[in-house]
Amino acid sequence: MCARMARCFAMMLLPGSVMDKGEIVKVKQKKETTKKEKRPVVGIFSMTSCSGCQIRMLDMEDWLIDLFKLCNVVHFPLVKKHEHADHYDIAIIEGAVTTEDELTEVKQIREKSSFVIALGTCATYGGIPSIKDYGYREEIEKTVYPEPVPFIHNLGVCGVYPHIQIDYFLRGCPPDKDEIKRVLLDLINGKKSPKNFDDPVCAECRAKGNDCFLQKGQLCMGPVTYSGCGALCPSMGYLCYGCRGPLDDANVHSLIHIFEQCHVSEDDIRRMFIKFAGTSKKFREAHNLCKITAVK
Repeated sequence: MCARMARCFAMMLLPGSVMDKGEIVKVKQKKETTKKEKRPVVGIFSMTSCSGCQIRMLDMEDWLIDLFKLCNVVHFPLVKKHEHADHYDIAIIEGAVTTEDELTEVKQIREKSSFVIALGTCATYGGIPSIKDYGYREEIEKTVYPEPVPFIHNLGVCGVYPHIQIDYFLRGCPPDKDEIKRVLLDLINGKKSPKNFDDPVCAECRAKGNDCFLQKGQLCMGPVTYSGCGALCPSMGYLCYGCRGPLDDANVHSLIHIFEQCHVSEDDIRRMFIKFAGTSKKFREAHNLCKITAVK
């Protein structure tokens, strides 16, 4: 058998085993394209916010580069030109919903997404902007806009959850970088339900050997606030202000009683509960227990 016939016979028996350089390159490119198409499609969206949660993600430096390699990030306002997809495997929403346009947008995102994450306190509970809904709306708007303006048509401020179903709440102002990384890696690796936190900040505080602010007569929201931040503020000598929101079983009655024993005014107690997560059922309940009528 001549060499040419032998080569042809080998190619018929083992297709792809004997190829010229051009064919090898084509197959390699095809495999790489297929691999890219299998990457999860991720969209990061921003509603009414300071964009601090997006900045938190940018602060993750080298790992953010890995994220772009692992996922097809098609929408990220602070990083790249706005693009959209027909479907998102993972949608991450930052900010509170305050307008009809934002309400329409989050509903559209939910319809097009397999897994939706509320990123940060504003997306989870409405955050600091929600303070104005406790009777301060007109006062705040007049401070910002001394003259009447026709374009303010805000809804009541709240997180994304009352309007759409959320699959995971990345709580915090800003959220914890390690938690962001863990949750995204779990989802990328096919884990459908990343583990959530269910202990109070006090548990992390005790584990770190921190002194208790409450025992010193200072206002601290640790006993009723979700952990997951590593007790960052108390570990740095600052009070916990409850930015991660209330535990499902938070005993706000007991904490109010402790605050009262510290000779704290009802007005200051009320402010503590509405600062970050006043739209939550538990902290709204605490606000009402203080029997303070908001200025209208």
